[in-house]
Amino acid sequence: LSFDLSLFNVVATLVFAFLARVTGRRDLAILAPSHNRSGAAFKETMGLFIEILPLYLELEDADSFRDVHARVARESAAFLLLALPGTSSAVHNRSYSVLLNFIHAAFSDFAGMPMTSEWIHPGHGDSSHALRLQVHDFDGRGNLRLHFDLSREIFGPDAADRVMRHFL
Repeated sequence: LSFDLSLFNVVATLVFAFLARVTGRRDLAILAPSHNRSGAAFKETMGLFIEILPLYLELEDADSFRDVHARVARESAAFLLLALPGTSSAVHNRSYSVLLNFIHAAFSDFAGMPMTSEWIHPGHGDSSHALRLQVHDFDGRGNLRLHFDLSREIFGPDAADRVMRHFL
């Protein structure tokens, strides 16, 4: 288990707990990216192989945060093991309403010049998603940044602050 996967599991646990709280549902699914770099040799292959696939969780009323976290850890391990290149599709992904994009990456200097990274929102997302949560710690600063992309049709035009406060 890597530090990155452990951190993803904590954030995913928070997302599932948040969704259970605001929706009242106990059977939940979110979309998450899989890097599809399953072996050491494949990690050196250039190219973008990301698949967006569902991560399922069923909560019990008596679950503690630790219980949910343990279940998320098991599900994310299975998710990474079973995520195969070419198994996701845009049509399939539109049937889910929440996406968690977790990027924990540090980038080295470029040609001897210091480099910093920032999240630049593309200005649009899949309109079928109610919530797209972008979580990142670029350049290994040790601070997670959360960007909530909310459907205005579902949450209203001024819901971002309310949703962020509730999540935190």
